[in-house]
Amino acid sequence: MYENTNASELTLLTLSTHDSSGKYSCGPITRDCYIIHLVKEGKGIFKCNGKAYEVSAGQMFFIFPDTLVEYYPNEASPWKYCWIEFIGTETLRLISYTLFGLNNPVTPFCDKKIRDIFFELCLTNGASSTSEISVCIKAKGLFYLLMSEIAAAFPSEHKSRYSADLPTLAAEFIRNNYYNPDMSVEGIADSFCVNRISLYRAFKKKLNISPAQFIIKLRIERACNILSNTSLSIKTVAYSVGYNDPLYFSKIFSSNMGMSPSEYRQRNTRTI
Repeated sequence: MYENTNASELTLLTLSTHDSSGKYSCGPITRDCYIIHLVKEGKGIFKCNGKAYEVSAGQMFFIFPDTLVEYYPNEASPWKYCWIEFIGTETLRLISYTLFGLNNPVTPFCDKKIRDIFFELCLTNGASSTSEISVCIKAKGLFYLLMSEIAAAFPSEHKSRYSADLPTLAAEFIRNNYYNPDMSVEGIADSFCVNRISLYRAFKKKLNISPAQFIIKLRIERACNILSNTSLSIKTVAYSVGYNDPLYFSKIFSSNMGMSPSEYRQRNTRTI
């Protein structure tokens, strides 16, 4: 924990990680500091200011002082996340440079640079005593760098840099979340603050495939790999790649591969 020497100065309080499981939840609760969570894996629900948000791997959510919040993991795919707690009046100024606030507390998918800085910042947690002042200075420098990248990606008044490479980032988002049966093109578009048509056009222009087709293609590729390398049941394979209905999975698989999952396994089984 970092010592707070000045109420107006940015002060980092806690940098940590958490692996959620089961029915663990937090809140309803209020905090007297600012907190940013970055979801590393899985997904969960974040409730703030009377609204519920589904948050998946690669997204962040902000908690503001004296605001009632609640958050908990998805039971089928519990999240793993890391977080930063901080205080100081300067904090509000930094956040004001971004799109985020009480009415918009969840980020779209964040690029690798933001995630890498966030992770590096959390790694300084084990060396936060005042006797290691150089590490404390590094941590604060990383925090400013993080906020700089967030402000550049999600500026308060200007066009997001993500619009220039939307298909690449959306494709990465899909790769990180393809196993989520609730993932939809509309949800992906919402995560990047664009409409479905804009997402479709960007995908077709750069990848020559629609977002919906990309999701199916990726799921089928993953299914083929599982079928060839494991003895898992067709039902388990379906669940593993984001299909809650094994019969529908088999239909989609057959339509794309020209054979059923069982036939594919018979023809492509490797030594298990």
